[in-house]
Amino acid sequence: MKNEEEAKYIMSLLRKGNSLERISELVDRDFKYLERNYGNFSMNHGLLNKTLGHKDGPYYENEDQILNPPRYDYESLSEDEKELFHKL
Repeated sequence: MKNEEEAKYIMSLLRKGNSLERISELVDRDFKYLERNYGNFSMNHGLLNKTLGHKDGPYYENEDQILNPPRYDYESLSEDEKELFHKL
C-alpha cells in the first residue's frame, strides 16, 4: 500500500471509530507509529477509548465511617471471594 493510500485508509478507519490498536492490527503497522502520526486526530475528535470514570456520591456518609473503617475477616467473605482468596 502506498503511503498516501495507506493514510486515507487509516483516516477512514479512524472516522469509523476503530481504535489505534485495532488499526495497528489491520494495516500491520506499529502502534507507536500510528500514535505518533494519527494520535492527535484521535484525541481532537474524541476517538480515543475513555475508560476512566468518576464517582458522583461521597465515599463516606458520615464522619464515623471515616474514622472507623469496616474490618473484614475470612468468615464475612462470600463463597466466590473465599475461592479467589485460596487461588491467590
